Formats: sequence, structure tokens, C-alpha cells
Amino acid sequence: MTVADLMTTNLDLATNQPGALILAPQADNARVTDIMRVTNIMQEVVQKKDEHIHEVLDTRWKGRNTVKEACIIGGDVTSSAFSVFQGVSCFVATSAAMTVTAGVCGVVGGTIMIGDGLVAGSLAIAEFKNARESGDYTQAIKLSLCCILEIGIGVMMILISLSILSAAFTLFACLAANPYTLPIIWLVLFLVIVGGLIKSEIRILSHEDLGSKMLLDEISAKLDNPDDLSALANQLIEQHLPHIRTKSSQEAADAMIKLTEKFSADIGVEAGQEMMKLLLILMRLRATQVVTEELTTQLTVQRQICDEKLKAFYRSVHVRCLQAVLYMSAFPIAVIAANVAKVANILNGVSDFSIGVPLQIGFYNDMFNPFRRTYALVAPAVERHTLQTLAATNGVPNGPAEVGAIANHLQPMIPQEQVD
Repeated sequence: MTVADLMTTNLDLATNQPGALILAPQADNARVTDIMRVTNIMQEVVQKKDEHIHEVLDTRWKGRNTVKEACIIGGDVTSSAFSVFQGVSCFVATSAAMTVTAGVCGVVGGTIMIGDGLVAGSLAIAEFKNARESGDYTQAIKLSLCCILEIGIGVMMILISLSILSAAFTLFACLAANPYTLPIIWLVLFLVIVGGLIKSEIRILSHEDLGSKMLLDEISAKLDNPDDLSALANQLIEQHLPHIRTKSSQEAADAMIKLTEKFSADIGVEAGQEMMKLLLILMRLRATQVVTEELTTQLTVQRQICDEKLKAFYRSVHVRCLQAVLYMSAFPIAVIAANVAKVANILNGVSDFSIGVPLQIGFYNDMFNPFRRTYALVAPAVERHTLQTLAATNGVPNGPAEVGAIANHLQPMIPQEQVD
């Protein structure tokens, strides 16, 4: 659902033209004016974030972003092929062709893995910028560590592969012969990754994540009871945007931008953005105190969208946790293999496969779920100075006339047939 679909009435309170909001008889005009002022700001914050998300998706395969995507996705394929070839060589005698193929995959995969690490570094920089709004630096720190570790893995893969391909690089043969080399680095890498995943899993299972706190089931249950729905709308708005009505326009904008990034950090960009749209509808309900059929329909549709996006995020966390566990199992298997000579080849093969197979899981996520993968695309945070709602009155609207002036700046966001 687009932002324009959510705001289907003219927000101009300064006029009595058709399409203006119909206020409940008991509504206090000053209170409503304040609520509509912050609702206008929230509408533009949500729309700006929408624009950033679409821009990131539209440019995903353009320019230098193509190189980033190729590193992330290509790294899955070549690293998996290298690990699988290594595993196969533990079970069957390998031909010269297979040895060369494994070596080439290792060199290419290592090079791409280094590129993957550099991509993680660039994403870390973007996350640090967004974290200034959300206050959550977990993802930024995780990506920084991943950058260092993936570059290390890439270098090791290249050196091991070169020692396989040419006698000139026999100096590095000890790396290939040592069963601990890559499993240890992979273990450290995924201990870093799994730390954030465990945090997410705990919050999901204990219903402490921001998605659970939006009370989607309660919203659905109260759709037929206007009084209960209005009370729930007030509760959710105060919970996520406390005292928003009494804040100045600049403070309100800062609070909404911060909440947008908190949602993104906690439940992913897609689910977080849909939750903000749901709050936008609830804010409109809070202003009018009138539950219309149109508003009920909007709430029903948006609640369903939120539920679908939230469940998709939950599934991605569960799958990535499983993926990390499989990766980390390579290390204890390698340790056992090094100490039990009779089954060393078999266990070393299993260790290699436990790295190679999960990489294919990563390939699917990296290809088709760019906002829910380990190295998720980053949609920049909204910058306050870009909001027309603040520029309209220098950020301090005063009274219905100025609120109407703000609304006029937002009219392009509203379907034209609703405005005429």
C-alpha cells in the first residue's frame, strides 16, 4: 500500500472544502490541529523513506552496485564450489581436471570473497550513518568485523588454491594440509554473525521485537469496535511516539525518523516501513476520532501486509540461524577429524560440505531477499532538512492556517481525484 493510498483525504484543516477531514463533534480543535500537524510530517517521512527504498532497489544492478551484488552472490557460488570440491576430494580420488577446477574456484572465490568483505565494509559505513538515528550499532559493528574476516578468508582461499595449482606456491601448502585453517576463520566469522541473530531470535520468541509490540492481532480483533480501536490507536501511538502531539515540528520529525530506523534495525526495512504506514493510519484515526468504513478497510489491508512482511522477516532470521549453525559445525568436525585418523578423510569431507551447502542457502537469500540477507541492502535514513513540511513554516506551524499551508505542500502525495 502506498503512502498516497493511506492518506485519502485532503489534510487542509484551514478550509471547509469537500474532502477536508470531518471531525468528531466533541473533538478539541487545538488538539486535532496539533495531531494533524504531526500527521502531515509523518506522512512525508514515510514517503521519503519509501523513495529511498525504491531507489536502492532500482539501482541494485546499476553502476558500481552491480559489482557489489556480483561479489555477494558470486562469492556464494564460487566459495560453495571450492568447499564442495574439497569435500569430494576427501571421499574419492580426484583427477587432474578436478584438482585444477577446485584450484581455479578457490582463486576466483577468494578474490570475490575479498570483494565481498569490501562490500561489507561499505555497508558498515552506511549502517553507522543510520545508527545515529536508531541508536543501534549492532549491525554496523557486525558488518565491520565481517569485512575483516571475509578478507582474511579470501586471502586464505587464494593461497591454498595457488598451492594446489602450482609447485611455485608450495610455501602455502601447509595451509591446505592443516584441517583447522578455514574452519577456524569461518567459525569466528559466523560467531560474529550469529551473535546478532541470537539477539533477534530471543526478541522474536519472547515477543519483545517492535513488530510484536504493534499488536497486529489486537488491531484485527478490535476493527468492529470503534471505541476499543480508538483506544488501541492512542495506546500504540503513545508507546512508539510518546507525547508526539506536544512536540515542536522539528522534534516530531526527529522522533519519527528515529522510529523509522529503529523499526528497520529491529525487524528489517520492509516490515519496518509497513509498520510506519500502519502507525500513519492510526495517527489519522486519532485525529478524527471517527472510525469510517474506508479507514477500517485501510487498517485491514495494511495490517495484513504488516503481518506478511513480519512473518517473512521471522523466517529469514530462523533460516540464517540454521545456516550459521551448519557453518560453525565445521570446526568441531575438523577437530575430531584431526584426532581420529581412521575416519579423518570422511570427517574432513563432512566439514567441507558443512561449509559448502549452507552457502547455497545464502545464495538464495542474497539473490531474492536483498533486505533480509546477511549483507542486507541499506536504505538511507530520511534527512530532516529534506522535509517540505518543515520548510513550509520554518518548522513551527502555528494554528490551522499554517497547518493548511503544510498540507498544500503534501497534495502531490494525495491521489488527484481525492483532492479535486
